[in-house]
Amino acid sequence: MTTFLKGYEDWVTRLLVLFSFVIIGAGGLGAAMTVGLIGLLMLPVAGLAALRASRSIVEPIVIAGVAVAWICISLVWSDYQKPDQALKLLLLTPLFGIAVFVFSRLDDSRAHDRLAWFSVCAGLLSIYLLLEALTGAAISMQFKLAFEDNPDPAAVAILADRILGRGTTAFIMVAGPVLIALWFYGGRLAKSVALLVALSALIASMAFGISANALALVAGVLAGVVVWRFPNSALQIGFWFAGGMIICAPLVMGAILSLLPAGFIDALPLSWAMRIEIWRFAMEQISQAPIIGHGLDASRVISQMSTMRGEEFDLLPLHPHNAGLTIWLETGAIGAVLVGGAVISAGHAITRRRLLPAHAISIAYVCSALFVTVWVGSGIWQEWLHASFALALGAAALIRRDTGANLA
Repeated sequence: MTTFLKGYEDWVTRLLVLFSFVIIGAGGLGAAMTVGLIGLLMLPVAGLAALRASRSIVEPIVIAGVAVAWICISLVWSDYQKPDQALKLLLLTPLFGIAVFVFSRLDDSRAHDRLAWFSVCAGLLSIYLLLEALTGAAISMQFKLAFEDNPDPAAVAILADRILGRGTTAFIMVAGPVLIALWFYGGRLAKSVALLVALSALIASMAFGISANALALVAGVLAGVVVWRFPNSALQIGFWFAGGMIICAPLVMGAILSLLPAGFIDALPLSWAMRIEIWRFAMEQISQAPIIGHGLDASRVISQMSTMRGEEFDLLPLHPHNAGLTIWLETGAIGAVLVGGAVISAGHAITRRRLLPAHAISIAYVCSALFVTVWVGSGIWQEWLHASFALALGAAALIRRDTGANLA
């Protein structure tokens, strides 16, 4: 690669990492644009190399490609006819993959540089989220109250929490590999930044009204600890577990819900009690089209109102708030087998490589945090979430054996 192309690659990745963290702080929705731009702008430079490298992981790529194709084809029989989600899956998924590849192929010196950018950005975002969590979203509240005409403070508070909660979801995933690299390989200053990132992730995960964030953080940490103790076997079992949960989602969720003791739902917070009713309704819909599903994004148009504790709510609010049930409901058993198979195949491809301990722990953390997020919270098709996942894997790919050489 020429000096010019190296400089081009360096500044594209530096600036878009910076913009990605800014976007995450603003709620994360624009992460699909910034991470997608890394893939798009680097396509002429890294596209051919990515194609060559893909020959070593043909099986997971083929299975994932067939899965994405089937998901998009299911739009044909969906009652939701807008093709936007199918287009995003078809166009953005390869770009996110190229973005991860771009970070993974950097030499050690340039990887250290990019990891330093990730670290500074994560540290600054940590301070912002920590302040917002401790002050009740004061910065976001004041900003929105200042720039909106006749704002309703209560509505603004709800919106601020929603934006910050979504940003925290993305932050939790991306911060993990950065924290791991800083702690494993950094000096005293780097470890101080790592502690700041950890504290911010912990406090922010319990703020802003999204309980799934705290569960995702706990799951990521626990998975990282287990993989640290049992590197290859635990990581492989984890991918088999995730893939199996997707393939068997209606059976697993049905069994879990049938075992809930009497009165348990009444003791739950309202949002979780509603979630259980949403899952039950989703399984009823799955039974009506178990093989091919109702089609991509059909969850958006299937609607039935119910009442719980005096509150009216939709039994299918955009998606079932469970990745496995969403895949089954919209793409049927065929889609579930393909997606679950892609997860298992990807895990096999990853675990047969010789991974550094920090790589294995980072992958376990990021994948577990994503799994819990889409299993009890965010929608599985949301492109900002896919982008955040890709950015987190990109950060993990920057870890080198001697990372500490360039970290204070």
